[in-house]
Amino acid sequence: MKNKQLKIQHHFGMGNRLMDALYKTVHQNKHYSIDQIAEYLMLGVNHLYKMCIPGEGKFYLESLLPLMHLTKDYTILRHLANQCGFLLVKVPKWRESKRDELTLQQEYNEKTLASLQALKTFFEAPTKQSLQEVQDKLFAVMEEAASVSSYCKKTSEGQHELF
Repeated sequence: MKNKQLKIQHHFGMGNRLMDALYKTVHQNKHYSIDQIAEYLMLGVNHLYKMCIPGEGKFYLESLLPLMHLTKDYTILRHLANQCGFLLVKVPKWRESKRDELTLQQEYNEKTLASLQALKTFFEAPTKQSLQEVQDKLFAVMEEAASVSSYCKKTSEGQHELF
């Protein structure tokens, strides 16, 4: 059984990177101490410590969503989506997207141009740093596209007047 688990982890590349994301979410959280997180999840502190160490314990799936909501850190979810071939983009709330149409177009244009420049830089000199830069810029365009889409949907539904 253990060999099968190792093959699955190797195939999906999930092994340590997933545990690293979990460790970071629990131990490097800016808002809550590990004691507060353990209390929120109704776990013992020592148990939570062990759950975040590869090979020491297993993190309960039912604790994952409350952990992400509490810490506002969705790195684990992004990692899982990415490993399964999906893109995870948070759909913005209406109020976060409310701005005039000219500003909306300008911001989308700026992010698109920045991504194109990063793409050009990457193809000229493909390095880990330029790869990370192009991925960040392209992701910013996708987030902005989700925001623009939400704004357009609300506009077409005539909900502009509500705010």
